[in-house]
Amino acid sequence: MALCTSKDVIATVCHQNRFNLSVQEVKKAIDTGTVHRIFHICAHIRWNRTDDYYKNDLWRGTWANDGGALMNQGIHNADILRWLAGGNVKEVFAYIDRLNHQRIEVEDMALALVKFDNGSYGTIEATTNVYPENLEETLYLFGEDATIKLGGKSINAIELWKVAADDRDAEAIKTQHSEYPKNIYGNGHASLYKDFRAAVTEKRLPYITIKEARDSLELVLAVYKSALTHLPISFPIDRDSSLYEMKGWQAYNEN
Repeated sequence: MALCTSKDVIATVCHQNRFNLSVQEVKKAIDTGTVHRIFHICAHIRWNRTDDYYKNDLWRGTWANDGGALMNQGIHNADILRWLAGGNVKEVFAYIDRLNHQRIEVEDMALALVKFDNGSYGTIEATTNVYPENLEETLYLFGEDATIKLGGKSINAIELWKVAADDRDAEAIKTQHSEYPKNIYGNGHASLYKDFRAAVTEKRLPYITIKEARDSLELVLAVYKSALTHLPISFPIDRDSSLYEMKGWQAYNEN
């Protein structure tokens, strides 16, 4: 962030699911106090990746150039969880494993428990082992007087909306703020590009800042560090942490 400022550069990171109508509605409810106290949020990505997927490009499934189910597929879910929880991450404890893709270096399953400094908790599940095809992305929010579920292929649909302080018709909310794209990537990319173009033209920060993206990356790296050490990881983590230290993870894990 400081480097961008010093060089007068505007930059963003592609966390396109933030622009989903469903996610935007949840964020609005939190920001306006309609959902005012969150107990915990659960983020899941339950997808399938075949051996052919990893064979198609040599960078896939490597620590140096890719990362596993969490870094590649699940980082968007980690980002949404951190963003909606509203607090800074305080501690992470996690397990990762390689259960189904023996030719890759990285994990194909990650499970993490996240504690935030505002008292909320989060859980993250990321896997590429679902048979026989991509199943879903889901996000559950449980609050003092709110229960919300987002679902669909890319958390692009509101499937449950029970919010005590919201007197609107729940079925209308679900209809108005749900999208059903033909592919798993959703419609958020176009909105992200539009915002970034406007940010450059207007010389302002984009909707997704580099700092926010760095914070979400730190969460993923903490999951890996916890899995490597079998210890809870407190924040902030060592700024020198790198995926390269995970090179020996599998041998460590099996011992």
